[in-house]
Amino acid sequence: MKKKFISASIVIIIFLVSITILFYLKNIYSKALRCGVENCHGLDIKCGPKIPDACTMEYQIGDRCREYARCVIKNGKCQLEETNAFKECKICVQNCIETHKEDSTQQFECESSCGGSFSKN
Repeated sequence: MKKKFISASIVIIIFLVSITILFYLKNIYSKALRCGVENCHGLDIKCGPKIPDACTMEYQIGDRCREYARCVIKNGKCQLEETNAFKECKICVQNCIETHKEDSTQQFECESSCGGSFSKN
């Protein structure tokens, strides 16, 4: 009777340790695979695992181009995949900033023409 109790206890302990290890590894693995945009505004997009749950409602110049950008895991690293649409939109916004250096209102008006006709590829 005592041997059965010890055997059953060992099986239960091994089972519980195995479950704990699996949850721990799953947690590490899922964090390692998280890859997304870490910052909320502007053209300087940062990719990584710290994806915000929410962003502020403010609008910064270049925000309209962000829909064309995506973060992907390449060669084991989370990095920005600049689509052609993102590159074209970014260049357009940078030209608006350069053309209207002294007038932020004009920069935003100019930016409104950037990005509308791009495909997301």
